[in-house]
Amino acid sequence: DPRYPKILQILQEKFPETFPTDQVRVLKLGIHKDIKENTEINSKDIFIFMRIYCRSHKYRQAHTEGASRYDLNGITTQIVTLEQVAKKAEFVKPQVAKVVGSQEISAEKDDIK
Repeated sequence: DPRYPKILQILQEKFPETFPTDQVRVLKLGIHKDIKENTEINSKDIFIFMRIYCRSHKYRQAHTEGASRYDLNGITTQIVTLEQVAKKAEFVKPQVAKVVGSQEISAEKDDIK
């Protein structure tokens, strides 16, 4: 989505401790509400941003049991639990399968040509 880089830039400028340019931090649960309250970003754009940010490879790598979750001030407020890691893994599996499946369909179409 073309809005993602612009939203990320806004958040990096306003909340550099939470959205540093050199790493991806695991976000506290419900941070989307804090973003809504503390920025002019609309709910739809926040949803799009969160979906892309939290599904990124770097975010999933950081989202491990015991990892810190950060609020908008860059302060650790929560810790990732094993249950949350398992839930995210279960959510990601269908997404990966969907991508792999579409790649297989594309490959089959290429073979037909």
